[in-house]
Amino acid sequence: MIKTGILGGTFNPPHLGHKVLLETAAKELKLKQTFVIPSGAPPHKGKPHAAFADRLLMCENLFRGNDNVSVLDIENTGRVNYTINTLRELKRQHPDRAFYLIIGTDMLFTFADWYKYTAILKECTLVAVLRHGDMYTDAMEHSRILGSVKVLDVEIPSISSTDIRAKVKLGEDITPLVGDTNAAFIKEKGLFLDE
Repeated sequence: MIKTGILGGTFNPPHLGHKVLLETAAKELKLKQTFVIPSGAPPHKGKPHAAFADRLLMCENLFRGNDNVSVLDIENTGRVNYTINTLRELKRQHPDRAFYLIIGTDMLFTFADWYKYTAILKECTLVAVLRHGDMYTDAMEHSRILGSVKVLDVEIPSISSTDIRAKVKLGEDITPLVGDTNAAFIKEKGLFLDE
């Protein structure tokens, strides 16, 4: 089986914290490939501020040059997407793969609220990567409650898409957070100015 990571999210916008999260998980788990999947219509958040096509392109920009990453548009369906449905579709398309769903520990602490979370745990290995400020012992305790969860004891940078959007609105430089290409794209398109 080919070990394959899945990193999903609104990516509104994608940032260097996402890149470090993916690269760290790929290295620690020895993943052969990772699928980055921008959500179309996430069930737990409101409508993303940037259009799907813009978020998809920004993900492609962020991960360009990493041959082990593929950015997929599988959730661009026009309806609410649930992780379990995306996961099952990926397993149907790629029966030769063992999937690792990569999340931050912030999502681990609310994972029991996800739609069909027990089915997700049966379909893949759930991997939680520590976010800045989260305690490893708390994450391990929560993973034991859920069962079948791998916690990586490495911290990723504390970067927030919400904070990036606020900086854009204030006219601040976001290049160190999203990279040159995406900073220029966001400025050119006038993204996140109307929040």
